[in-house]
Amino acid sequence: MKKENLRINSSKCLHRLVCCASLLFLTVCLSTNVSARKDKADQSVVKRGEMIMGTVIDVNENPVTEIKVLESTKEDRVMTFATTDANGDFALKVYDPSDSIKIKVKGYKNVALPINQKFYSIKLEPIPAGEEKDD
Repeated sequence: MKKENLRINSSKCLHRLVCCASLLFLTVCLSTNVSARKDKADQSVVKRGEMIMGTVIDVNENPVTEIKVLESTKEDRVMTFATTDANGDFALKVYDPSDSIKIKVKGYKNVALPINQKFYSIKLEPIPAGEEKDD
């Protein structure tokens, strides 16, 4: 009778161990999935006061330096700006996420982008010869 009780107890312990291991595995999988979704969501939602960053390059992938990257309202009022550094990098603190990022540089097409991400890679396109206009 002792052997039979020992087998039943061993079987119950093994069953509990398998259940606990399965539960732990499921918990890790679910938390990883939720964490991945949260990271993805965090990247697409920019809130007031957060920093956005980016790089501005030309069509030859050279950095475009010392230009202003503006946060601008729909009425074209500048709320804040940053100047690109020697690597074409900029960082600015968002005043209002419903505004836009705008770049106006002589010789290049104007850029207007929504503020909907935390990192931008902006490639400026030159205005073809003869089509340049004064802003």
